Amino acid sequence: MRPYRGDRRVLAGMFLAASALGAAGPGMAHSWYPSACCNDLDCAPVDRVEHLPAGGMRLTAGHIEVIVPPGFPVMPSADARVHVCTYRNMAGRYLPRCVFLPGIS
Repeated sequence: MRPYRGDRRVLAGMFLAASALGAAGPGMAHSWYPSACCNDLDCAPVDRVEHLPAGGMRLTAGHIEVIVPPGFPVMPSADARVHVCTYRNMAGRYLPRCVFLPGIS
């Protein structure tokens, strides 16, 4: 008796669909971030910007909150949103690596 080959086609189709979804996910979102800023998935669009009295900013991206000190160098955003790339220090605190702001050149 010959095995049913339809199952393999369905599995192959599911694999291709999952691969396409993976390619359109976080990797695509990171396509314009400079490699010096982005290490895997540490860059994200910012959900909330709060300007601090001392001149810095508090940026919130999902569950990550980052304090950007006054005078921190910023780069132009490739879209109309604020983006931040972060890293964690030894104490587990998120610090800014790169900040992208819209409307600057």
